Amino acid sequence: MRKLITDNEYETAKLRFMRETLRLVKLGVLMIIPIKLSILRSTWSIIEKYHIYQADAVQVASAKFIGANEVVTADRKLYQVLINEGGLNAKYIG
Repeated sequence: MRKLITDNEYETAKLRFMRETLRLVKLGVLMIIPIKLSILRSTWSIIEKYHIYQADAVQVASAKFIGANEVVTADRKLYQVLINEGGLNAKYIG
């Protein structure tokens, strides 16, 4: 197993991630939704269609599932998938 960061650095990074996630939820700019079987099915179709990472496909499928008003990304390929999937207002900030 490669250790690129120390255990202390890992714990610090994890805590910062959790704090930032909670902050974004409280600000109303991030929504966390439970994964449902229908989202997973849609995810698989998106992966097959666009050959993108699973995490990106989950974001697209989840945004479609909840009818997101806007999806913001700095990933040009993900942005194009969001546009192609229709019904999603995508914003590219790359």
